[in-house]
Amino acid sequence: MRSLAVGLGRQLLLGARAFEGNCGSVRTVKQTTGLVGLDVVPEARSVLRERCQELLKAVQIIPDSAEYRRVVENTYNQRLKLTESSSTDEEIEQEIGFQLEQLIQQAKEELELVPQMAVWQPWDVPDGHKVPLTVEEDVPEGEALPLRKNAIRE
Repeated sequence: MRSLAVGLGRQLLLGARAFEGNCGSVRTVKQTTGLVGLDVVPEARSVLRERCQELLKAVQIIPDSAEYRRVVENTYNQRLKLTESSSTDEEIEQEIGFQLEQLIQQAKEELELVPQMAVWQPWDVPDGHKVPLTVEEDVPEGEALPLRKNAIRE
């Protein structure tokens, strides 16, 4: 009986050491985004990948010539490539400057915007259309415009 207990104890000890050795490769789970109202998304990378793919399909209803479509395609193709890279989630967040959860939220909102853009068609501007430009105040070179028209200068 004693030899069985010693044998089991040795196996447990070896198992614990093997576990300790592998702990460095185990990815920690993010507890919070640190942003109010933005929860942690489990498997954020795969969720972002799906949203990027959905968005790249959805934007096909916009004409090829529209700058909006080109920007959306460039942005989400880049993000899709990052989700497929061997970089860690943290490295992706560092490279883009946002958390994956923020990118997921942005993609969700962009998915809602695409159909609206198709209705509004802001790229469909009549030939010769000019936007009137109004200059309210001349600013001497090297000076900044005041925040308010009646702002006090010190």
